[in-house]
Amino acid sequence: MATLNVNEKAVLKLFPCLTPNPRGGDQWDASLLFAGINYQVELKAKDESEKLTWNSNKADIPMLARWEKERDFYLYSEYNKPNTPTLANEHYIMFRKPILNNPTSQCLFPMEAIGMREQYKMWEEIIRGGEYTGDLGYDMWLEAKNDLLELYKDRPNFSEWKIGLDRAEKKVTRINAKMPWHYISEGGWRVHTCQDIKDAVAHQIKTYGSL
Repeated sequence: MATLNVNEKAVLKLFPCLTPNPRGGDQWDASLLFAGINYQVELKAKDESEKLTWNSNKADIPMLARWEKERDFYLYSEYNKPNTPTLANEHYIMFRKPILNNPTSQCLFPMEAIGMREQYKMWEEIIRGGEYTGDLGYDMWLEAKNDLLELYKDRPNFSEWKIGLDRAEKKVTRINAKMPWHYISEGGWRVHTCQDIKDAVAHQIKTYGSL
């Protein structure tokens, strides 16, 4: 079971309309009750000196699919080490789909703003192609694994090979899911209060019919 870190706990105190996930944040950290519906929220925070926000250091394709399904929106926050986030820092909401006509956006070209669904696709491309030079990537690794399974299919310990290769696949094809902060500050809805969060959700539902 995942646990909230000190920065995420501080963010929940800043925005008391968010209720912590009783499961401890396995796939989402908190929920927002809005118009009778509970929306699931993921919290992320970074030091203001960093240009990237880490979403996970072990993201794989099944994990991205779960995020797409379970996380209705993200609340990204900044802090100043050694302090935890405060309302003097910047906080932004990001949804699956881009926020259109965003009154809080710093983006000079709003049509370039992205949503998390597009970010998931970019992460999937990295997983499939390999994160670093020399990495096989998921697609090539899967091809190699299937060739080995075909080669060893008649061995008495074939099941051990399959289990071992499946475990190796998970380890070598996971990536560090990092997101440039300017995607967030330019495309996200900046919030200072719980009402700001609710305004962002209402705007998104009005735009698309749902989150």
